[in-house]
Amino acid sequence: MHACSGQGETNKGMPLTKEIMINAICAASEEVFSTMLGVQVAYGPVYAQQGSVSGSDGVIALIGIAGSWIGTGTITCAPAFACRISSLLLMTEYQSVDNDVLDALAEIANMIFGNAKTVLEEHVGPLGLSVPTVIMCKDFNTKQTASELWTGIPLFAEGMQMDLRLGLTPNRGSSAGARHAFDHKFGVLAHR
Repeated sequence: MHACSGQGETNKGMPLTKEIMINAICAASEEVFSTMLGVQVAYGPVYAQQGSVSGSDGVIALIGIAGSWIGTGTITCAPAFACRISSLLLMTEYQSVDNDVLDALAEIANMIFGNAKTVLEEHVGPLGLSVPTVIMCKDFNTKQTASELWTGIPLFAEGMQMDLRLGLTPNRGSSAGARHAFDHKFGVLAHR
């Protein structure tokens, strides 16, 4: 679909596009992994997913986004990857998922989506983030009611995969701006 370079102009002040969202998430995740974990990352092909995200096993961190745009950011990975990045972040070896590992994954989600939020605010105005929620379970589905379209980015590091997803849509009930529309044909999120 789109390349995830983690680089590039964000065209400050321009309408929000998928490319801006993708570049914001990639740049944020690359910065967090290189600075906080000392790990280089690579990305798989970016994908769009309609409806709920199903068939996941492992650990998921969810973080809500609110403002003139609303939605959810998620990080999903296998327990082994959650333990590995927690070990790097906390400088203690973790062999199984415990409260420390869940807290570390919440902090990684907060850093990635917090950094991406800063870029997105240049296009849609002020946004807020919720406190992350982290869950470990088998065969779970996630669905957000605000947006039916998820943008997903597979991230690879240390021979393991993590999926970063963002579902973002205009807040129709927001008084903080004009009505917005999503132009599916061109992938542009524009002001009406």
